[in-house]
Amino acid sequence: MKIKTAVAPGTIILFVILMGSVAYGFDQGDLDKLRTTNQCPQCDLSGADLNGVHLAGQDLNAANLSKSDLSGADLSGADMSNVNLSGADLSRANLSGADFSGAVLNGANLNGADLKGINLEEKDLSGVDLSGSNLNGADLTKADLSGSNLTKANLSGANLTKANLTGSDLSNADLSKANLSGADMSNVNLSGTDMSKTNLSGTNLSKANLNRTDLSKADLSNANLSGTDVSKANLAGANMSGMNLDGR
Repeated sequence: MKIKTAVAPGTIILFVILMGSVAYGFDQGDLDKLRTTNQCPQCDLSGADLNGVHLAGQDLNAANLSKSDLSGADLSGADMSNVNLSGADLSRANLSGADFSGAVLNGANLNGADLKGINLEEKDLSGVDLSGSNLNGADLTKADLSGSNLTKANLSGANLTKANLTGSDLSNADLSKANLSGADMSNVNLSGTDMSKTNLSGTNLSKANLNRTDLSKADLSNANLSGTDVSKANLAGANMSGMNLDGR
C-alpha cells in the first residue's frame, strides 16, 4: 500500500528561504539593516552582493564580509576594523582612509583598488591580488606581501620598512621614493619597475629580477644583491656603498 504524504505550501516556502540562507551565508536581516541604515557593525554579510555600494564613512566594525562582492564599492573612511574580508572581491573599490586595524584580508581581490595613504602595518597580505592598486603613501611597515601580485601598482612614497615581499610580482610598479629599508625582496620580479630615489638600505634583493629596473638615485647602501643581475638596471647616481653582489 502506498502512503501519500501531504506537504503544506507554507512548509515548502520556509524550506526555500532556509536553503537560500544556507546557500548565500549572509543574514537577510543584517543585509536589510545595511541597506536601510548604511551601517551594520558585527553583521553577517558573508557572500552578499554589495557591488558598487556606497558606504563611505560608515561603521562596519567586526562585520563578516568574507567572500562578499564589494567590487566598485565606496568604503572610503569607513570603519572596517576587525572585519573579515577573506576571499572578498574588493576590485576597483575606494578604500582610501578606511580603518583596517585587525581586519582579515587573506585571499581578497584588491585589483585596481584605491588604498591611498591607508594603514596596513603588519597586515597579512600574502598571495593577495593588488595589481594596479593605488597604495601611494600607504603604511605597509612589516606587512607580509609574500607571493602577492603587485604588478603596475602605485607604491610611490609608501612605507614598506622591514616588509616581507619574497616571491612577489612588482613588475612595472611605481616604487619611487618608497621606503624599503630592511625589507626582504628576495626572488622578487622588479622588471620595468620605477625605484628611483627609493630607500633600499639593508634590503635583501638576492636573486631579484632587475631587468630594466630604474634605480637611479636610489639608496642601496648595505643591500644584498647576491645572485642578482644588475647589468640592465639603471643605477645612475645610486648610493652603492657596502652593497653586496657576491653573497659574502
